[in-house]
Amino acid sequence: MGINQIDVGGPLIERKPSGIAVVRDDFHSLNPDYWSTEKIEPGRLTFGMFEGIDAAKIDLIKGDHQQTSAAGTVTERGELMEQKDIRLPLGTEAWYAFSVYFPTDFPIVDNRTVFAQWKQAEEDSSPFLSLRYQGGKIFCRIIGDEINEKFQLKQEREIRGGWHRIIMNYQLNPDLTGKVHCQFDEEEFANYVGKMGHQSLGPSTYFKMGLYRDQIDVPQTIYLAQYRRGSTPADCQV
Repeated sequence: MGINQIDVGGPLIERKPSGIAVVRDDFHSLNPDYWSTEKIEPGRLTFGMFEGIDAAKIDLIKGDHQQTSAAGTVTERGELMEQKDIRLPLGTEAWYAFSVYFPTDFPIVDNRTVFAQWKQAEEDSSPFLSLRYQGGKIFCRIIGDEINEKFQLKQEREIRGGWHRIIMNYQLNPDLTGKVHCQFDEEEFANYVGKMGHQSLGPSTYFKMGLYRDQIDVPQTIYLAQYRRGSTPADCQV
């Protein structure tokens, strides 16, 4: 089952009285009004059927969007990013859901690989909330001026080679308190209430998903499908 080249189409976007745009995107194609591809190298994002589901495929090759931090760490990325006019003000309770597939040959390395992240408005800031794949394990990380907490999914099975459903419910308030609940295949592995976020950053949050990693030589591929965003659990239904 192949992946076809990008064809402009679009997700269903419904603006509710609450102010949050409810989004359903099954990735038949790309809508540039919702997704920015500025963090993906040309040709690395494709769309098509994969394992019975319409999906977005992102490939990451060494050197893609390479950056070097002040500490000398080299990173690279290929990520879909919410456009600025769809960002959520601080204090919004949001529900996000998507399906993810790591291929059977996805490398098992002790290297930071972020596949979903929620950030405050500054582009160069660290995400206050992120999902990571490292050493064959799935982690949820929450950080801020007064918090640096990491939750690990209890895995008794190989997660590569199959579709998995992730549901994330979070709220980041202007006073830098908030909550996070994360489910992976209906298993809750992050349940947090307390401090998070950065005082020095902006008054809105936004989402990115794909691959962001410390540089390694081997290529990586991820598949993403059945993306949902809304204000209630019902908005996350496939």
